[in-house]
Amino acid sequence: KFFRVLLELLKKVSHYCGNFHVLMQGLFFEFKKKLGLERGDFKIASLDVEDFDDFGENEGDMGNANEVVRNTGTAYRLLSKAKEDQYKIIDLSGLKLKDLSPLLAECTHVTTLILNENELNGSCLELICQSKTLERLHLANNRISSVPITNYLNMERLELLDLDHNIIGRAGLPEQMSTLPCLTKLFLNNNGLTSIPQCVYGMTTLKHLYLNNNNIERVDENIQALTNLCKLSISNNEIENISKSIMCCAKLMSLNLMSNELEVLPDELGCLTALKSLLIGQNSELAELPVSIGNLAELTELDASSCTIRSLPEAILKCTSLVALNFSDNAISYVPRWLQELPPSVELLDLTKNHISNVDAVESHKWLKRRSRRIKYVKF
Repeated sequence: KFFRVLLELLKKVSHYCGNFHVLMQGLFFEFKKKLGLERGDFKIASLDVEDFDDFGENEGDMGNANEVVRNTGTAYRLLSKAKEDQYKIIDLSGLKLKDLSPLLAECTHVTTLILNENELNGSCLELICQSKTLERLHLANNRISSVPITNYLNMERLELLDLDHNIIGRAGLPEQMSTLPCLTKLFLNNNGLTSIPQCVYGMTTLKHLYLNNNNIERVDENIQALTNLCKLSISNNEIENISKSIMCCAKLMSLNLMSNELEVLPDELGCLTALKSLLIGQNSELAELPVSIGNLAELTELDASSCTIRSLPEAILKCTSLVALNFSDNAISYVPRWLQELPPSVELLDLTKNHISNVDAVESHKWLKRRSRRIKYVKF
């Protein structure tokens, strides 16, 4: 990966320094030799000498229009190579592409397609959907504002779809996308979404769902359809409440609700007995945790920092697998003696930036360290 990035840098240097073209081309050959184009059974469509020459033979600034033409030509040659040599991985990221060549549909062995950091819109999916071998599709950092209604059933092997950092917004995703039969990972971070797209609830094979940094206001009762979900990350949104139906996501192991507008957590949270990581910090209106949290015997990490919690919930004593507890930056005014009975698995207890007096903090630190010797880090 390092040498590939370096090759791109050399091409840009050659673009602006025509007098050093011969030297740059020599370096290109050396790095190309070290990089190689084949890695076992996985072949990666990569840049060739002709691509270097396209960037090296120029006089002065060719302008953005010509740059687009050159990059489109580069993409075409890469796709031609992928088709001819039956590559499984095609990386066309960072080429500022606005459209895709129809040649992509003829690359019948590709399993991973990387199109990050281009200028593609949603229409590119109409061509991509013709691929029946695709397993991983990366479309992050493009200009996708709407996703077309097309036949997604062709992508019967697709397991990962990355649409991070686009501008989907209120348009959402079409209902037809719920027909993707094998999708297990969906990335929709940084898209300006105001709600979870309805088609997502139809993706019953999903195991990992990422919806961070959007404008989502709630997690409604439809979440109950995602019974195979193992990780839900929906931090930095505007969520005020979580539906009780989340109890149906019984396989959930990681739940990230950081930086939202939660005021209360449902008691049904205690039904998620497979949960290992619960991140609920930076919800400034959250004043308490449900007693049912004591049912989470597999929980290893609990982050409830930067809320308005006034007292520690004694129910956490029943979380017998806890390793890290973070209640920093809350409104806790005293340290209860029952903390001495914390599970032996606990290694970190963070109570900094609370309303605990210095005298109480020093005293509590002494008896807590004395009675709970297994705790490596106690912070007041």
